[in-house]
Amino acid sequence: MRRPLLPAAWFAAAVVLLLTAIPAAAELVALYNWDRCEPFVRNRDYEGPGLYTQTLSITGLPANIQLFVLSVEVNTGYQTAWGFFPRGCPGPSGLVARPFVADCDTIPGLDVLAGWSRGEDAGTDELSFSFRFDPTFVPDPLRRYGLATITFDHGLAETDCFFVGESLCFLFAGGVCIAGDTFAQVFPEHDRLTWNDPSEVPDCPPRRQGLPAHPSSWGRVKTVYR
Repeated sequence: MRRPLLPAAWFAAAVVLLLTAIPAAAELVALYNWDRCEPFVRNRDYEGPGLYTQTLSITGLPANIQLFVLSVEVNTGYQTAWGFFPRGCPGPSGLVARPFVADCDTIPGLDVLAGWSRGEDAGTDELSFSFRFDPTFVPDPLRRYGLATITFDHGLAETDCFFVGESLCFLFAGGVCIAGDTFAQVFPEHDRLTWNDPSEVPDCPPRRQGLPAHPSSWGRVKTVYR
């Protein structure tokens, strides 16, 4: 029986597929946000153990949309509270992505896959998403559609998983969609979110300094097809 790809590997494979297609001129803009569809909220502060949410929504979806992949780089250090990867604390079960966003238009038949990876030789973590669309879906490019509500379960913070109160930066690393035999780059309306960091212009430097610099799966694919 064929084994399913892990989220990070599936994401990289999907980007390879997208970048071998024919370029298109579609203008897609994604809004990465805390808690809601809009307006934009850059920072979220830790308020105790519990559930915390982010959202992804998009405008400009083209006809015949089939697949959309997106990558976010997270400048975690060694805090265990954001260990949403296998054998991490709280582990993959603490990360859930649902294919809708409250107060955004819903996409019928949308499937979403989300995964968090932390490489031993990488300076940042990677939060990756892939979306598959129902072929019967006919989008309106002027409407804002909800792609995902992402829930981070910090219920174990302060008892089993630690350092949840440290600041973080979630940096939009790239997104591409495929529609028919064309592909289009997805641009962020705002390119970063922060956690416990209300700075007006937040920086996103890697926290795990001294490690060899290897690009994320998104960066590796872009290098191959540049």
